[in-house]
This record gives sequence, C-alpha cells and structure tokens, in this order.
Amino acid sequence: MGSDTTFIPAFEGNWQYQSFLLLPSDEQLAAAPGTNVIAKKWAMGKLLLADGTEMEAAGQLKFAPGIELKVHLRFTPGDAGKPAEFKGTGTGETGPTKGAVYELSGWAFPDATGKLAGCCGSVRAARGSDAYPDTDLGGMPTGTIGSFSITK
Repeated sequence: MGSDTTFIPAFEGNWQYQSFLLLPSDEQLAAAPGTNVIAKKWAMGKLLLADGTEMEAAGQLKFAPGIELKVHLRFTPGDAGKPAEFKGTGTGETGPTKGAVYELSGWAFPDATGKLAGCCGSVRAARGSDAYPDTDLGGMPTGTIGSFSITK
C-alpha cells in the first residue's frame, strides 16, 4: 500500500486462477434480472508470479503438465477506495500452447490490511495455438470472452 489513499497491489506469489463462460439460452436472455443463467468453468490453474516492478508482474499460468502460459501484467494503482486496475497477456511459448494469446483486463482489491485480497475481470481468447489458431486451448472459438477470478 502506498500512501493512505493509494493501493499498489503486490502480485508476487502463488494464486489460484479460474475462468468462466456465461452461456445463457435465448429464454434466459429474455428473462428478468435475477434469473439464473447457464455458466461453465472455462479454465483453472495455478498462477505463479515473481517479484516485478512496482507497476508490473510476470510469471506463469500452469493448467496441467506441459500446458502453461507466460503471463505479464501491468497495472494502475487504486486510489481512495477505488480498486487497482490491470491489463495483461498470457502467451503460449512452447508445446501445445505455442502461439496461443489471451488478454486480461481486471481489478485488484485490497483486504482490510491493505494487502492484495484477489482480482476479477474479463479474459479474451485472442488467438489459439499455432496448431489451431482459430480455437482456444479450451475448445472455444477465438474471440470468446469470459470472466475470471484470481485468489490465494
């Protein structure tokens, strides 16, 4: 935490990453607010981030042995109760993920002590692997957007 009103999240450490797809039916789209909609877990993995600069963090997002993305996050501090914002990319560099690109946009929230409690936001499958550039690693078409959460 910076000054009394500035929140600068410390991303280094081990985190749990999960992403979800909202898949409402036509009936659910037409229904009133508060109606349940279909959702599906898109991905789940361990996000391992090393010490970075004050406004960046980098590391790996590991889904399964041999299935991982290199991750780079850049963020803007929060101020006066506003969460910190971040943008990031996850890029496949080797094996079956090579060539895959994901874009993240989200918010980081402090706990009562001013430390990073968790993050949430949106993830977009920008490109599939070199082997299947039009399909993301989870089988969805590129361009698919979902929500994610990052927690300890």
